[in-house]
Amino acid sequence: MPDSREDLIIQGFSWDTPDILRGDDAAEFKVPHAHCVVSQDTLCEDVHFDLSFCRPTDIAHRVIHANLSDMAAMGLYGQYVLQSLAIPKLLSGEWLTQYTQAFNHILAENQLHLIGGDTCLSRHGVTITLTIMTYAPPHQTISRHRAKPGDIIAISKLPGQAMLGLNALKRQAGFEQFHDFFLKPQADNHLATLLKSTGTLHAMIDTSDGLYQDLQRLSQCSQVGIEIDIDQIPCTDEFITACKTMHLDPVQLQLTGGEDYGLLFAADPSILSFQNQYHFYPIGHVTDTQSIQFIKGGQDFQLEDLGYTHFD
Repeated sequence: MPDSREDLIIQGFSWDTPDILRGDDAAEFKVPHAHCVVSQDTLCEDVHFDLSFCRPTDIAHRVIHANLSDMAAMGLYGQYVLQSLAIPKLLSGEWLTQYTQAFNHILAENQLHLIGGDTCLSRHGVTITLTIMTYAPPHQTISRHRAKPGDIIAISKLPGQAMLGLNALKRQAGFEQFHDFFLKPQADNHLATLLKSTGTLHAMIDTSDGLYQDLQRLSQCSQVGIEIDIDQIPCTDEFITACKTMHLDPVQLQLTGGEDYGLLFAADPSILSFQNQYHFYPIGHVTDTQSIQFIKGGQDFQLEDLGYTHFD
């Protein structure tokens, strides 16, 4: 289940603004002739990144693409960003120069515009908060709330590779081919807009907290069940070899790894006619049971570890 303390915080604040339509991966509210869609992510040193192996360029990339991924989950790109940066006194000017140059370059690559923010002193490492926003025509976003029994469940990326890369970096274990899945994730905004254009999408979320956690959120928001065939989840021989070398369970990592920033979506089965045109992987289907069920080798499969929580 999603982290109860995170839910307590979210539910503890007042959400009574009348023009707010929903708050999924991004909030959406009405402005004249359009809806404004807004999302925010915070990255903290020693929680989301480690300066011993994350360069300033990597951190700039991660914070921007984490926000872009929230927009992708709504079927959108971003337009504007606000950034708040808390930094310790001893952080070098060279680090800041590398970070700001990379940040500006990645903004330009993604046609984003920095329109404001804040800076302050931090006594406990670097903390970066980015807010991203854009406008969308009414009723043109994808939420987590409309999955239907009979829909297929699909993903856009091979899950677990980012967390495998993080483990390799922490352990200095090599497997450099997986490092950038963690250090430089790529948000799937282009694919999201292509999938939305098919008219078959019913619900979507990004895979930032691990496949199991994000399946739970999709299931709960749409009030449906989901059955996943683990044998259909894409995997490579390189992934399995690296997991075995580092004594990691490849299936557990695929289901709970997180930080992949891909798309997880429910769609009418007719979307399968676009599978050769657009890159995605069907892994299951929506049921009316309101529970998550995993099947492996035709048998029920039970997870030993339910994955990442925000306050562990």
